[in-house]
Amino acid sequence: MIDDLKRGLQDILNKRANLFETEAKPLIEIAGTRDFTAEEQAKDADVEAGLLRYDRAISMVRGQIEAESQREAMGLNGGALDKRESGVGAELRSVLVERTKSGTDLNFTTAEINRALTNLTASDGGGNVIPSTFWGEFVQPLRDQASVIDAGARVIVTASGEDIKIPKLKTFGAAEKGKAANAALAGTDPTFEQVTWSTTKYDQVILTPRELVEDAAIDIEGLVGGLIGQNIGLLLGSDLSTNTATNATLAVTGAGYTPTYDELVDLMYSVTRPYRRNGAWLANDLLIAAVRKLKDSTNMPIWQPSVQAGEPDMLLGKPIYGDAFLDAPAAGTKYPLLFGDYSRVWVRMVGSLRIERSDQAAFLNDQIAFKGVLRAGSVLTDANAVKSFKSKVA
Repeated sequence: MIDDLKRGLQDILNKRANLFETEAKPLIEIAGTRDFTAEEQAKDADVEAGLLRYDRAISMVRGQIEAESQREAMGLNGGALDKRESGVGAELRSVLVERTKSGTDLNFTTAEINRALTNLTASDGGGNVIPSTFWGEFVQPLRDQASVIDAGARVIVTASGEDIKIPKLKTFGAAEKGKAANAALAGTDPTFEQVTWSTTKYDQVILTPRELVEDAAIDIEGLVGGLIGQNIGLLLGSDLSTNTATNATLAVTGAGYTPTYDELVDLMYSVTRPYRRNGAWLANDLLIAAVRKLKDSTNMPIWQPSVQAGEPDMLLGKPIYGDAFLDAPAAGTKYPLLFGDYSRVWVRMVGSLRIERSDQAAFLNDQIAFKGVLRAGSVLTDANAVKSFKSKVA
């Protein structure tokens, strides 16, 4: 099954690459010399729509491959699930179905969350498999929507959620030279500052008809857990992207709403070499549609579509990830594009997701309430590691 999906994915990647080479590139070359005719403008719209259709298909198939990989991993050893998953499943049933508990804290570790984010399983990483009904649904929006995770953000789980002060080097200080013999040595001391790493509470309450919960044919653990995990994951993902964009250092303000080739180069080289070496782009989808058509000084496209499963597209030789939560390019304070080293983005999750059930909260409506609560937060530990492009003001 997985092999068939991978072959299908490679076929889609090849078709997209062929469309780009045979149809998009000639149009890009024309755009560099003159305006489109009406016929060329219509063709350009068709080609762009085709590329976007391929992108959606690629995303869907990649998701299917990941889901199948997880299912196969959990079916190892005669289909028995990992002991950790079995324990969590029993906890969920005790709250959601059997009602022997009103609530439970589902604890997780840094290793478990990172394993889910990187799609590792017990077969290729050892250790425990994260339950697909909860953590799989929770991390999928983080991967698919908040691409700061895919781009290399560091994910850490802490036992509690109080503010943490992170020391940060502000200036490096300076050495000196040429001192005479017996003269006192000096130089300039480095200076430090602190970054506060806070957490936010994310929660959802789901009201369900009692009849639905009592129907033995319904996987209520999977239904409720999946919805809570996914929706909290989406909200956290939005904050990860927004916090990174607003705390990055503004490097380029565009002459227009989307960047020119020169502005892209300026943004990339505004990041210092150590960070630039590991750099990647994060961009709103509307901005990606615009930069796909840009060319360098030799009339060569600066966009390089991926032709290998699992690999991102490239822009100016660096990976580019679409991020659904970044601003759309428009007038005002909008940050639709980032470039930098995202390992300096630290994502913190307090080590449990609290799940509770109440049969009294919606008593008059004969509904059962399920609640999920998670505390999490992120911090950009060095604002110079990630630089931003801002659309023109107006």
